[in-house]
Amino acid sequence: MAVKSMTGYGQASVKEGNVAVSVEIRAVNHRFFECVVRAPRDLMMVEEAVRQQVKASFARGRMDVYISLDETSAAGTLSVNSGLLDQLKAAAEEIQAQISDIGPATVVDWLQYPGVITPVVSSVQSETLSAVTLRAVADAVGQLLAMRIREGQRLAEDMKEKVRNAQELTNSIEKRAPIVLKAWEQRLRAKLEEVVARTDESRVMTEVVLMADRMTIDEELTRLRSHITEFHASLQSSSAIGRRLDFIIQEMNREVNTIASKSQDVEIAQTTVNLKAIIEQLREQVQNIE
Repeated sequence: MAVKSMTGYGQASVKEGNVAVSVEIRAVNHRFFECVVRAPRDLMMVEEAVRQQVKASFARGRMDVYISLDETSAAGTLSVNSGLLDQLKAAAEEIQAQISDIGPATVVDWLQYPGVITPVVSSVQSETLSAVTLRAVADAVGQLLAMRIREGQRLAEDMKEKVRNAQELTNSIEKRAPIVLKAWEQRLRAKLEEVVARTDESRVMTEVVLMADRMTIDEELTRLRSHITEFHASLQSSSAIGRRLDFIIQEMNREVNTIASKSQDVEIAQTTVNLKAIIEQLREQVQNIE
């Protein structure tokens, strides 16, 4: 059994030769799976592979993947952008012609301008970068998965306790319901007999049965117990259960609302209030389950 939370963090660094890559993955709640990769330009070619690698391990949640590359990792042949350099020179000469007290630009000035000098990564080095990056991603995914499982287990244990409390409250309603119905039938019979002298017994019974049918909560209790059992059983599953639990919570809430609306008893009404409180707590926790 491995109930997983949707929040977590994983970090890993891998170095091979002069190639060093660090990966961070932050995960938060999301109805579906979404993976956003932020990587330097030299690793753009591996972004889709990173998304697929992350997707293979998670069904839901938003993943923000941050990839950083050690500066020496991209070192290789340097390329001069001659066209850009010519434009910069022309712009510098024009500025100097208009402002006489500005000195000439130096080589250092040109080198500091973005895009003038760019590293050229060889195909061999590109393959190494890709391999090292995917290894770092795999390690970070492993850490994130372990954290999500640990958090999921804590959530599952807490939810199991809440479900047990919900079952106890349901049992108390089930015990109380026939007592309430019997007392209500007696009161109704007494009122009918007061209104109509020598009331026909069959007429009284018909009225009692009709009203009792409107007040009985047997079906709602049966469905509520079934939902509680299903919720508990789902927590034993190793697959993604978040959406299923969310659906069960909605059905539990529907049955409790119906019981509350039918109830003519203060004790049952208070119990349904307590049940709703537990269901709301479960609903909030389920939002963080994968």
